[in-house]
Formats: sequence, structure tokens, C-alpha cells
Amino acid sequence: MSDAMQAPDEALIDQALGLIATSAMATERGSRRAEGRLAAWRARAPEHEAAYREALRRWQLLGAVAPEMRDRFPPDLPSPAGDGERGKEGLSRRTLIGLGLAASCTTLLAGGWYRSRPLYAASYETGPGQLSQVSLPDHGDGSGLGTRIDLSARTRLDVRLYRDRRVATLAHGEALFTVTPDAGRPFRVHTRGGVAEVVGTVFTASDRGGPVSLAVEEGHVRFSPAPRDARWYDLSPGGEPVDLRAPAAVTWRDGKLDPVRRIAPDSVAAWRNGWLWFDDQRLDEALPAINAFRSRPLEAASPAVGALRLTGRFRSADADSAAGLLETILPLRAEPRADGTVELRMR
Repeated sequence: MSDAMQAPDEALIDQALGLIATSAMATERGSRRAEGRLAAWRARAPEHEAAYREALRRWQLLGAVAPEMRDRFPPDLPSPAGDGERGKEGLSRRTLIGLGLAASCTTLLAGGWYRSRPLYAASYETGPGQLSQVSLPDHGDGSGLGTRIDLSARTRLDVRLYRDRRVATLAHGEALFTVTPDAGRPFRVHTRGGVAEVVGTVFTASDRGGPVSLAVEEGHVRFSPAPRDARWYDLSPGGEPVDLRAPAAVTWRDGKLDPVRRIAPDSVAAWRNGWLWFDDQRLDEALPAINAFRSRPLEAASPAVGALRLTGRFRSADADSAAGLLETILPLRAEPRADGTVELRMR
């Protein structure tokens, strides 16, 4: 990397900040002297000009986010006779301290702002019966596309890639994450039920309005559960983090985690291969996954219907015929409604 491409030296930025602050806040005479010194300093070397531009950006940033802080710096007052703490530039000790604080504040503000800006941001959404696949530009060596995300039907996902982390937020639906390893930038998936963090692995996150589930096909995922009815401003954990090592899954229900369970590896994101896979699952939890592939939803008419257990594999392409299939394996009858939905009742 050439010198022109390198970030300005922080020591030079601090010098430029001192000159900028003095020219902005000193007495009229002192301000003219500071402006002259600043112009000569900028012309001394290309590195000085680069540092000046960065210092000016930070000074303007400080004025935008905390203008009252800049106004509190004292003018360039003379020091009492014999005061050995006067700086070479004619600044009082209070001014030098203030400028030091200004440099620190602007450095922190600019650094935090720099890190908080995403390098990449995108939102993805699928409709009924629609599957989608996206690749993220997060390859560790910058060589191209890295992490792959497969989205199931009726799924909404937001992705933000930062300099120190990668974040996906699952609004609803189900997605499979094949994460490119990058120890310096962990991959986090935020769900209603908590946060899953990985470095490199393959796993699914599912939230269709009821329980939130994670299933690990390869590698290791750490899941930090959220409390019941968590909001974005609620930072309190819902319990101790759990480690999932493939093949394993866990389900979050109303702020509590079910025991971690072993799973068949082929069951993870079986919808990728055209299957809906259920293993002793409550019907009211299975129906949203079936409905994601239907044009008209199936609805449980009573809690007793919802409590029935469903086990089996079904073709997602046959989801519109699922009512008849359920009638053959469960004590149910399907009753179409005028609005097109199908109500499932106990026989």
C-alpha cells in the first residue's frame, strides 16, 4: 500500500487540531497568527495536508454532535508572569487541556462513527412458496463472495456487514446460513428468541411467530436466549448461553429454552431439497411452516387440534394438498371457509 493510501498519523492530526481550534477560538490577533501558522504547517509536507483534512473533519464532527463543547474552550489568554506552563504556541494551560480533550473526543466520536457504519447493507424477502439464495461480500481476504444464505418461503432477513462483525436480523421465516470463517468478524444472527454467534458453520434459524428454533448442520453455534417479550432496548439475557454442536437443535419458547436435542443432519433446512420435515412436532407449530408454501393457510380450530403431534416428511410442492394428507394421518377433518382458509377440526 502506498503512503498516499495510508491513514494520517495521529500525532500530526493532534497538531492540526490544536492549530484549527486556536484559529477558531482565539482572540482576533491570536486567530490571525494561528491561521498563518496553520497555512505554513499544511504546506510543509503532503502528510501534514492529509492530517489537516482529517483533523478538520473531526472538528466539524464535534461541532455537529456537541457544539456546546467547542464553545467552552477559553480564548487565548496570556498566562501570569512566571507561569512556566505556557505552550510554545502561546496557549494557556486551560486551552491546552481543552484542546487535548477536544482531540480525544473527536477521535472517539469519529472512531465510533467509523466502526458503526456498515460496509454493506441489504434486505431480502421471499413470498409464498418462493425460495431464494444470496451470497454476501464478506470473504475474509476480500477475494469475493463468501457467506451463503438460503431463504425459505415467506422469509424476511436484513444483513449488515461491519468492519468488526457481521450481523443478520431474522424478522420472520427461516434461513440457512453457510458462514465463511473469519475469527476477527464473528457472524451474529439476531432473532426474537435471542442471538446466535458463529465464526464459521452451517445452521438454520427459524421464527414463524411461535417458538424460535436453531438447528446446526455443521460446526458450532453459541445461542444467547432473550427474555420473554424482549425489545431492542432490553439488554438483559434470558438465560445462560448454550453451545450447539452439530447435529443439534434447540427451541426457544416464551423466554425459556427447551433441552438441546440431537437431530438427523438431513432434517436441517430440508426445504432446500423440496421437503417439509417434522419430528414429533406440535401441529400448531408445524402449520406455519406448511402455510409458507400454501396459497391459502391451514388453521387449527381449537387448542386440542394444535396439540396433536406430527411426524413425517412431505413434499413442499404438495403443500396445497396438505389438508387431505393431514386428514389421513391425524383424527382431523378439513373444512374450507368462504375466505379460502381451511379450518382443521377434530373428528
